[in-house]
Amino acid sequence: MINDIPVNKLKTSFLKGKLIQTYSDLETISGCEGRTLQRKIKKCKLLASYNKNSKFYTLPELVVFNDFGIWQYHGVLFSKQGNLYQTIVYLIDQSTSGYTSGELGQIVEVKTDDALRILTNQKRLQREKNGSYYVYYSIDDQKFRAQKNNRFSDFLPVAQPYLPKDKNIIISVLVEIIHSNTLSVESLVRRLKKRNIEASEQQIHGIILHYHLKKN
Repeated sequence: MINDIPVNKLKTSFLKGKLIQTYSDLETISGCEGRTLQRKIKKCKLLASYNKNSKFYTLPELVVFNDFGIWQYHGVLFSKQGNLYQTIVYLIDQSTSGYTSGELGQIVEVKTDDALRILTNQKRLQREKNGSYYVYYSIDDQKFRAQKNNRFSDFLPVAQPYLPKDKNIIISVLVEIIHSNTLSVESLVRRLKKRNIEASEQQIHGIILHYHLKKN
């Protein structure tokens, strides 16, 4: 098989330390454009950013994704799953109790309302009204029932007040937020479980709301 020089050039350009590159960069490096360049990008399995108008590309094996399969580099966001729609469907499908738009926004770090509306209309997700907001669930009926059951079993015990009665849980959650530098509720649940601390998603969400915590 004849060696594919443009593909090798593309891969080498990332291996030399330039972790993200624009489409224009790739045109210059490969000497290709249009559909030919698109084929080379596909052959390299490059990921396009799901923000910044998909302007940037990266070689997935060179980056370190977080627990949700997301990597952020100088404000540019990439997902192991591909684009924003694919990422949202994956995250909701894998979640234990579905997500609200706000909860998803904390994970993917972009607004999700428009994407959620489109995905729901396409029947790639399903949603249910919970008070003044929607919760989005997997389209798979078995997962949907489990997610809905988990969400309401989390909500009921701590509905009033939001904060856990155990102050040690509050302190543990706040410490974990500081150390891990994340407000992702599901990620915090997993991290706390590793320390044998049981805190529900709703308890953690209540703590975040009570102390008015926001991403920097």
